[in-house]
Amino acid sequence: MARSDDKLARAAHIKRHTLGTSNEISLSVLDAARNKLDAGQERQGGSGRLPRPSFSLPRPSFGAPLPRKAPKEKSRAEGLHGRSSGSHGAWSARVAEQPGVRSSASTGLPVESFTGASGEISRRKRLRRVAAFAAAGVAVVAVVAAVGSAGAWWAARTQSQTQGAAQLQDAFAYLAEADESLAAFDESYNQVFGDGGLPSLRSAAPSRGALVAESEDAQTADRLERLSLTPSPEAMEAASAALQASGVQVEMALSQLQDNDDREAASQVSASLTRKQEMLSAAGALQLSAAGAAAALSDAVQGWNALVEADELARSAVSALGGASEDQIRESSEQGSAAIVRFQEAQTLLAQAAQAYPVCSLDAVQDYVQLRLQALDQAQASNQALLDGDTEAAVEHNDRYNELDAQAAEDAQNLPTSMESHILQVFLDDAAAACQAYEQARVQAAASDAFIRDYLGTSQ
Repeated sequence: MARSDDKLARAAHIKRHTLGTSNEISLSVLDAARNKLDAGQERQGGSGRLPRPSFSLPRPSFGAPLPRKAPKEKSRAEGLHGRSSGSHGAWSARVAEQPGVRSSASTGLPVESFTGASGEISRRKRLRRVAAFAAAGVAVVAVVAAVGSAGAWWAARTQSQTQGAAQLQDAFAYLAEADESLAAFDESYNQVFGDGGLPSLRSAAPSRGALVAESEDAQTADRLERLSLTPSPEAMEAASAALQASGVQVEMALSQLQDNDDREAASQVSASLTRKQEMLSAAGALQLSAAGAAAALSDAVQGWNALVEADELARSAVSALGGASEDQIRESSEQGSAAIVRFQEAQTLLAQAAQAYPVCSLDAVQDYVQLRLQALDQAQASNQALLDGDTEAAVEHNDRYNELDAQAAEDAQNLPTSMESHILQVFLDDAAAACQAYEQARVQAAASDAFIRDYLGTSQ
């Protein structure tokens, strides 16, 4: 009996939280000792049961499974975590003993712990669903943003194309407005420089040195005048302004248009208006030259005819001196005076022609007229000396007349054969560069206009 008490006393040193450690004593040993003690006490007429230690597990019923597994050889990992496992088992047993606390039959854990775990799982599922919904929402927002961006881009592109098309139509309209003036000029141009134009209107010129009167060709003068005035200067300025406006519109259209065909049409409009600006520039130079030629032509022809008439009067004055009588001398003087008047008229008209068309030099004709006037002055002085009876002075003036007349006859070889032919030739030479520029630009503009007509679906 004393030995059994010693065993129980030695067992009493076991403390809580030693479950799973080397101090843990098997329940079967404790139960055997306790049963033995109880049996002795019963024989002695008393209870030998000791109070249950606070750290011990509740005694299971016979045949019921133990709430823990038999000790096994622990691995390194199990040895590291054995203390916490034993503590968890003791906690589960104590919880199970508490009144009102339900435990799981298989694990000994409180039912509420399963409920909490289930709630945690549900919470995590909800979080995952929220995250999934959030991701889906972000994706939807991204798609909507992409679609919105694409829609905005397409709307901006459509608006840009619409604005560009309207600006291109304005460019067409301005270009057509300028074409009206250019078409009018082109008709006049062809009448002057085309087949049957001025080059073919030149009459057969007399030999050089022969002063032959000529009639002013009304058709030539009319064509030159039409060329200079068609279209009017105001219309030419309006056409230039229309081309500039077309250029502004087509530049804006090119920055807006998205369609390749429309952009090509705009490029052709730009090329066409550039060439037509060159045509207008050349046309302006041709009009200026034609205006000068038309104004000079009339005065030059009239001056030339006055020159021819004065020459005839001067020769008649010389012929009248054949008898050297006073009447003949006076008649010669009268005809000489008339010749001087006509030479002066020719001089005035030729000066006006030279001023109207500075490009056309009339110096040779003007010098010839001046020389003939000087000669006639000497002839008139000789006649007056004869009437005065001063024979020596008359001879001296007559010799000077002969010198001047001989020089005039020599200079006559360098005179134009026809003033009209002379002026037209100067005009054609002066206009050659402008004509070349005009025709070259016209060909290039026609190519662009053909594309534009095809684009617009028009034949003209």
